[in-house]
Amino acid sequence: MSEDRRDEILKRLDRAARANILGIEFDINPAALAKRVLEGRSLTLREREFIVGLLNGKTRPAQRPKSAETALRHDEIAQSYFLLKASNPGWQEKRLLSIVATAYDVKEKTVSRALKGLTPERRQNKQSLAAAFAESYVFKILPRRK
Repeated sequence: MSEDRRDEILKRLDRAARANILGIEFDINPAALAKRVLEGRSLTLREREFIVGLLNGKTRPAQRPKSAETALRHDEIAQSYFLLKASNPGWQEKRLLSIVATAYDVKEKTVSRALKGLTPERRQNKQSLAAAFAESYVFKILPRRK
């Protein structure tokens, strides 16, 4: 197995684990679902409920829920923010928001939304993990930006 393929598999596993922790499910791909139905393969309960909803004329909610991809990205952005904050306690919030936004090529407002979207338990978990990492020996030997 090539190193690139191995890295891709590990990244998918990491995403699946984070999605499970966040309690989110990836969106159903209607084309792939139709192919599975035509092939006669078994469907999950969620997929069967999706098909029943289509047949019964179920409409989408007025506001589309955040996709799994967006939720994972926001989780990653929040983790980066808390790690940067823990490693640079004297920095102002505006500077932290700006650095994280630049790193992910998003607006500062997106970083703020990612932080506001965290549950209190998830926020506490991320802050404590970032603080522990910032205190670790490995992190202290890395050069810091001023």
